[in-house]
Amino acid sequence: MGERGYSVTSVLRALDVLELLARQGGAGRISDIAPALRCSKNTAFRLLKTLEHRRFVRRADDASYELTFKLLNLGECVLRSTDLHLIARPHLEALSRQFGETVSLGRLEGDEIVYLDRVLGTRPYHTSYSVGSRTTAHSTALGKAILGFSPGPALDRIIKTGLRPKTDNTITDPERLRADLRTTAIRGYAYDDEESVLGIRCVAAPVFDRRGDVVAALSVSALAARVTDKYAKTLAKRVIAVGAALSARFGYSGPPPRAPKVKRRGVTIAARGAG
Repeated sequence: MGERGYSVTSVLRALDVLELLARQGGAGRISDIAPALRCSKNTAFRLLKTLEHRRFVRRADDASYELTFKLLNLGECVLRSTDLHLIARPHLEALSRQFGETVSLGRLEGDEIVYLDRVLGTRPYHTSYSVGSRTTAHSTALGKAILGFSPGPALDRIIKTGLRPKTDNTITDPERLRADLRTTAIRGYAYDDEESVLGIRCVAAPVFDRRGDVVAALSVSALAARVTDKYAKTLAKRVIAVGAALSARFGYSGPPPRAPKVKRRGVTIAARGAG
């Protein structure tokens, strides 16, 4: 017996009603639902009343039936039970294999970036950061990728605590950091030019949830000597693509960030960054 043989027709019909209402903008009348499902009005009525009893739909004042937030609550349960690390891991591994570089996943907690996962590359790389490590958000590509797409209060809080330098290249001036983050938002990714660790350059892109909020960022790090303008552009393109793929897994359906070519002092910002 195939999978269809185990299906319960009434349950399938009820799910058809929910999907139909969703396609129609969240609401519909029995007179529209019945022909769309190829059933009688009486059957459509009984399906809707059953869904109403379980609070999946509600009857509006105009006699139409609307989807309720109960479906959203179920979706939130799925999101809460989804392990970001488990979903992202295959993408991180594939990205690391492609370039042989170290790939990291991090999220903002308070004023710091916490490393959630890391895949070490096969090419030489020197840093002490590991899973669970914390570092200042303003000095890392991961942090800047998140802050560049986050509401202003997050950045204001970090600036208020003080932009401590990690290296001589760390951006410690608030206005310069704001300008760097504006550039990050325009091109779709952040760039760390030895701002966190001397000798290391890093490119990072944000990961969005279904509401368009940044939930994490992923990055590729390499020895600064390897990160030429051309290589940085290549890394940026792939990091943005992987970030978009992860965002889609979390329900984000907006357009992927773009990386326009912007130049300043003869240097391609898309490769070198604004910092």
